[in-house]
Parts: sequence; C-alpha cells; structure tokens
Amino acid sequence: MKHLFFALSTISCTAIFAQEKQVLQFSEKGTFRIAQITDTHFNSNHENAETPKERIKMINTVLDAEKPDFVIYTGDNVNNSSLKDWDIIAAPCIQRKIPWAFIFGNHDDEFQQSREAIMDYVTQMPYCYAEYGPKEIGGAGNYVLPVHSRGKSTPDVLLYCFDNAYKVPHQPQCASGPVGWFSADQIQWYREKSREYAAQNHGNPVPALAFFHVPLDEYVQISAFPKETKMVGRKGEKECVGILNSGLFQAMLERGDVMGTFCGHDHENDYIGILHGIALAYGRSACQRKPYGARLVEVTNSGKKTFKTWIRLSTNEKINEVFYEHDAPNAPEKNR
Repeated sequence: MKHLFFALSTISCTAIFAQEKQVLQFSEKGTFRIAQITDTHFNSNHENAETPKERIKMINTVLDAEKPDFVIYTGDNVNNSSLKDWDIIAAPCIQRKIPWAFIFGNHDDEFQQSREAIMDYVTQMPYCYAEYGPKEIGGAGNYVLPVHSRGKSTPDVLLYCFDNAYKVPHQPQCASGPVGWFSADQIQWYREKSREYAAQNHGNPVPALAFFHVPLDEYVQISAFPKETKMVGRKGEKECVGILNSGLFQAMLERGDVMGTFCGHDHENDYIGILHGIALAYGRSACQRKPYGARLVEVTNSGKKTFKTWIRLSTNEKINEVFYEHDAPNAPEKNR
C-alpha cells in the first residue's frame, strides 16, 4: 500500500523535523486555515478493503482543494492495534509538509495500545504539533497552540486542544460506551492559560478556538432551538455528551476568549450554531455517513472575534459555509 510505504519512509526524518519545528503563523494575507478531520476510525485491515482507501482519498481531496495551514484530527482516529496506521492517516499531511495535531477519542485506546503509548509514538512523527500536556490533570493531550502573525512575538489566535473522551467505568453511558467529562483541573488549566495569554495582550482575551472529541452538554440546546441558535447543518442522531456537565462552557463564557468549539463523536451530526455568543460545531465524520468530509475553519489576525467555516466533501463539493462574528446578532449567517 503506497500510503504505508510513504508513511514509513517519512519517519526517518523525525529528528531533523524536531529541530526545525516552527511556530504556527498566519499567511501573508493574514489568514490561518484549519482542516478538522474527525472519526476516521481507520483500520488498514478493514474487512472491506475499499473503506480505508476511501477515507485516505477524502483527506487527500480536502487537503488538495483547501490547502490548509494546519490539520487537527479530533478523535477516534485509528481502530487498529498497529501504530503504523497512524502513519497512514498522517501521511497526507506529512507529504505536503502541513503542521498537524490530534486529540483522543473514546475508541483510540481500545485496540491494545494505551493513550501513553499512542502519544509517545505519534508526537515523534514529522510535522506533528500534538503534546502530552500536563500529566497531573485529567486526560492525555491537553495543550494550547498559539498562532502568530509574521514577525510578532505574541499570538493573535489560540488553539486549545482537550482530551475529554477518557473512559469512566460503571457509569451511565451512551451507545459508544462510557465517556468522562472535563475534570476540574482541566478547566483550571484552561483558565490559567487564558489569563496568561491575556496578560501578554495588555489584559485583553486572545481570540481562541477549542477542539475536543465529545460534545458539550450545551450542544443539545443548538439542535433543540435551531432557529434561535441560527443552526446550520444536519442533526442525524441524538447528541452523545459526557456523563457530567462540569462547567467548561461557563468557564469559556467568563473568560471571553473562545469563539467556537469543534468536536466529533456523533457521526451523523455536522451542524453549527451559536449559544451565548460561542459557536458550537461538529466536524464532518470520515466514517459511516457518506460522502465523507472535513470541516474547514479560517481565522484572521484582525484582532476581532470572527471566523469563516464550511464543509468540504470527498466529492469536492463545498457546503454549509457560514460566517461567525461575535457581536453580530444573526451569526452564523449562511453563505455570507
């Protein structure tokens, strides 16, 4: 399989890449485009040999069409005990020299590989910006990535990445199994980071996006009140949220920096809506529902809390484009 051959050949340059890793930067036009790829559930040994090929083809199609500055895989990435499957799903990014990162889903560590083993392996891959994060807080892979304007030492946008998909035994569960919640120390970590970056920005919150796998409880309000929340996109299944609402959304409201959150987990949902000024969005799953696709998010270094987002399908069709502006009463507005 040529993707596997390429992926293996790229590992030899890991040490070189580690020395050359650069900060994430806005383009000369002042934009930074992110591709969110979620729920690939990739397995090179899938009973249907065409299935893994279709998922890699979708990633290649999206990257070629959109040319993102950064790619984030938001959980349930690999359904195989072989760590080499991580090489395959990351190969499209590595081949194009696109910085990328990942967060865990609730299934990634169900195939004889622990979160620690996966993190140790994947973070050594070329162009990977994921980090283990503080080991004293909940989950594995809580980190923040600053995005800088060229020549500027302080960031204009922050990308918060969280692990909220770790297992919780002997608890009520959704169909995909028991998933946890944002722990108090994760939320405190976010608050501290938010304050730290605000202090560098003359006390002003730095506009931010947040990525995690399992939707917040507040997502339910988007689909329950689609008109009021200006919902765009499809709800194809009930939201499978964590089993405890521990208050991350409230913390984000209080800090005033997060413009939008982006999750996966529910394969039939790909909507976005606004709740109390924060956009709550799903990616487009790379499994189950066809055509597969990915969500694109484009931010600017204007200093304003705005972004554009849309979905690019494996058919190369672009759908559900919306524009988010924090102070706009009608955001998001489709095809603005």
